[in-house]
Amino acid sequence: MLATAIGSGYYQHKRETTIENIADDVGIAPTTAWEHLTRAEAKVMAELGEHVSPPVSAGSETE
Repeated sequence: MLATAIGSGYYQHKRETTIENIADDVGIAPTTAWEHLTRAEAKVMAELGEHVSPPVSAGSETE
């Protein structure tokens, strides 16, 4: 699902496709496609989050 969305330009600045197009490409309902894509995005972000340290907010540093 995620590969289909990326390949079809779903994440481009000027989006080249819609969730309806992606759903049609894989043969499922748009709501199901949206659910699958949301779960895939959450997994990617969780994995990425493990490799990115949180920003230090102003005033939280100790000297």
